[in-house]
Formats: sequence, C-alpha cells, structure tokens
Amino acid sequence: MSSLSRFSLSRRDVILTILFLAGASAIIVIVAVALHEQHKPEPLRSFLDLKPPRENPWQTRHLPLYFECESKACKATGDDLRKNVAWTLNPCSNFYDYVCSSDRLRTNVYDHAVAHYLREVRGLMEKYLNLGWFSRTPLSSKITKFFGACKSGDHTLTSWTEQLRQVWKLLRLDAKETTSEKMLADFSRALQTFPVVQVSVSNASAKMCIVLTRPRDRGVDKIFDVPHVFSTNFIEFVRSLLGFSGSKAKSYLESSRLLNDTIHVETLIQKYSGPHGEEYHPIKDYGNIPVSDMTNGSKAFNWYNYLRRFFGGVVSVKKDSCVITRSPSYVNHLKSILPQVTKVQMRSFLKVRAAMALIVFRRLVSAKTKNDTEKLCTLATYKLYRYAFVRDLNDTSLLQVYVSAGEKEVIVRMSYR
Repeated sequence: MSSLSRFSLSRRDVILTILFLAGASAIIVIVAVALHEQHKPEPLRSFLDLKPPRENPWQTRHLPLYFECESKACKATGDDLRKNVAWTLNPCSNFYDYVCSSDRLRTNVYDHAVAHYLREVRGLMEKYLNLGWFSRTPLSSKITKFFGACKSGDHTLTSWTEQLRQVWKLLRLDAKETTSEKMLADFSRALQTFPVVQVSVSNASAKMCIVLTRPRDRGVDKIFDVPHVFSTNFIEFVRSLLGFSGSKAKSYLESSRLLNDTIHVETLIQKYSGPHGEEYHPIKDYGNIPVSDMTNGSKAFNWYNYLRRFFGGVVSVKKDSCVITRSPSYVNHLKSILPQVTKVQMRSFLKVRAAMALIVFRRLVSAKTKNDTEKLCTLATYKLYRYAFVRDLNDTSLLQVYVSAGEKEVIVRMSYR
C-alpha cells in the first residue's frame, strides 16, 4: 500500500515509551509479563455479531463489492465506494460520508461497522498472541504487551495531563525555534495523523511518487464523540479533554490561547469550497509535478522541507521528486492559507490535535467497566500501531450498500482479511 507502513521512527518509539511508563501517574502501566504467563484474552462479549448476508452465497463469496441498489442515490454511493479502495480501517473515515455524517447519534449500521472493525483488530492481536516462538516479531510483541498493559493500567486524570505535556515536549511543540514545516512533519510521523494534508506514497506509475490528498475526518471522531471545531460544544470539549478547569486558573488561560489559535487555523482550512470527490479518480488519471514546483518561490511554507522532514530518509525526497496531488484544488487552497498561519498558531493547533489523536487515553480515565476498558484498549492499540494493522487488514472482501426505509446504509460483510 504505502511505504509509510515501514516507518521505524525513533521519536514515535519514544512517545510510545512515554505511554508505557510505569507508576500510578502513567496513562499506561507496563507490566513485565513472562512469556509463560501470556494467555489468550477473553472475547469482547459486547461486540455485535453480524447477521448472515441476505444475498446469494456464491455472489457473497466471489464479488469484492456487491451492491443491492434501487435508487439513483444508492447507485451513486456504490460507485463512489467502488472507487475508494484505500481503506484506513477507521469507520469514521471509511464511512464518513455514508454513516458517520448521520445526524443521529447512533445508528444500527454504524454499530455494525464499528463492531466488525474492532473485532478484526482484536482478532489480529489474538493471532499475534498465539504465534510460536520463532514466528514472533519485535512489532507483534510490542502490540500484545501494550494491549495487556493497557488493560491492567491505572488511568487517572493527573496521569493523562502529565503524559500529554510530555508528548507535546517530545513532538517539540514547545520549542520556539521549530518551524511550522518541522512541527507538522514530526507530528504526522509520530502520531500517524494528518491534520492538514494526507501524505502517502504510490508505486502505481513507472516511478514512485509522493501523493497528497485532502484529509477526510477534519478531526471529527464519532467513536469518541469528538465534535467539529465549529460545533457549539467544541470549546467545552477541548477544555475537558486537556484536563483544564477553573476560570481563574493559569491552565484556563492556556486553554483559551490554544483554542483561539486552533479555531483560527481550522477556520482557514475549512474555507476550502472546492470539489470533495476529486480524490476518487484512479491514480493514473493524475499528472505529477516535481517537489520544487510545490513551493513556487514562497518562503512562508516550504513543501520540500516539510516532505523531506516527514519521510526522514525512508523515502528519498529531492527537489525533482515526483508529487501527485489527488486533491489539486485543496492543495492550492493550502498554498494560499498557510502563509497566514504563524508558528505560534500552528503550535497551538497541533497541541490540540495531539490531544484529540490520543483521546482514547483520556476516555480510559472515565471507563466504568472492564468491558469498557477492554474496548478502549483495543482502540488505543490500533491507533498507536495503525501502520501495522493496515498492512494486515487492508483487503476488503465484501462491502454491501443498500437502501432501507428511505435511508442510505452501509454494511460491512465478512472479513477484512
């Protein structure tokens, strides 16, 4: 899929180590478990079981994408889904336009999609746990140990705020001399999150090219009830997320500054009014340009420095390196608004986005049951080791789209593997 899945990043490892720190004040307590003490975890009893497909079994087994559509709207949805083959295994990214954009807080379709997604991630962790001695890899061991440590950890609000500040420090978001390009590149490399532009690598053409695409989620995450920046409860949500309280407290003033800068940056980004479906076209339909043409003489944001920093030698980035913009109108929009974002504003924006990316650890503080903790730890493990799971789970066997009671629905059938 992408060469990004092969990243081995020292700063990311350090951040994961921070999340592994032992002690009552740590977000995740790492328990040194001997190999003979490892056991297969109990299944998550709350996960929904998908009902058998209603269609012909032969079609179910042999068609990669099968659509049962009567309306024009449903057929158009099916066509879009057929083109969108780069699944990320994030239900609110994969199904954002089809399920997660629903005005209803919960839908049966959404529950099925999330349950299936979590069950697939958990199934892969069980596979890692049951690997023989010679089949285990350092990465599979990290994943299973992290999951076990998460379930047995002591999660408190104090530990969350302390560890979040350490993550900010490791991302160099407190270093005044750090440029916007470096901050944004280090942020995405470490957290595998792309708040401004999605970066990937394609080998679809004769030569390897860097691919730039408009991010889909806009920071919204329905699994954790993360609201849009322009929603009425966004300010309250961020203050709670950061653990800041007290109208006269220093932390309150800090949160106000972070919020103002974040809203400013988000407002500029969301002013984009161009086409939203341009990234669905086949990769071969896009032309490419050298990296040097991206900057185009502007000193406000150097795309060459940003991409070179982001790939960090894993992919060689030169000024004549190939760049494909799958969302050309959006990238042009970024070129016009990034000069209006100061380093301080970018730093605040990324601090809030870092907290949003790690929100699962904040939710662990208020988990009430063992099952809630286990579900959150499944999500935490996936979010921190996403590049490993995507490699194993990125083959969709069957996706079914149909219209029921006048509503557009998406159901995931069978296995991602």
